[in-house]
Parts: sequence; C-alpha cells; structure tokens
Amino acid sequence: MLGYVTLGANDFERAKAFYRAALAPLGARPAMSGDRMELYTNGTGAMLGVCIPYDKGEATAGNGVMPAISAPSREVVDQVHAAALANGGTC
Repeated sequence: MLGYVTLGANDFERAKAFYRAALAPLGARPAMSGDRMELYTNGTGAMLGVCIPYDKGEATAGNGVMPAISAPSREVVDQVHAAALANGGTC
C-alpha cells in the first residue's frame, strides 16, 4: 500500500550522498533522480526519497515529508478522496 515516503533536505547533494551510501547494504539504488528529488528502491515496491522542500524553505517535520499511498487506478484515487471528505477530511 505504501508507495514512497520523502524526507526534506536542506543540503540536497549531501543528503543524496548519505542515502546512497546508507541504503546500499539494503540493495537500494536511485530509481529516479532530478533537480530537487531522488527516490531509492531495492525492488520491493516501496521507495524512500530525499527532496528539497517544494517551497524551498527549511526542511522540517512538516516541510519536505510526504507519504504516498499506491492505488491501482485514478478511479480508486477518486474513491479514496471522496471517502476521506465524507469522513471529515478537508481539501
């Protein structure tokens, strides 16, 4: 069910070097790398990413951290969203 989790980083280059080395014993490698995010996987499905926060502000527990839930289709995403709103969620 979990697709990925991202962690914010203020020093992106240092964070990439750290996670590449730290996750290597798990067989993880970069699966996607861009100007502001790099995602790592060991082929088991879920990924861990490191990123520059979207607003480019300080990386904190609420800025740069994002869990992502996998869904088999856009239709299921819409159903989950509707159920969340119907049960007290806000958009």
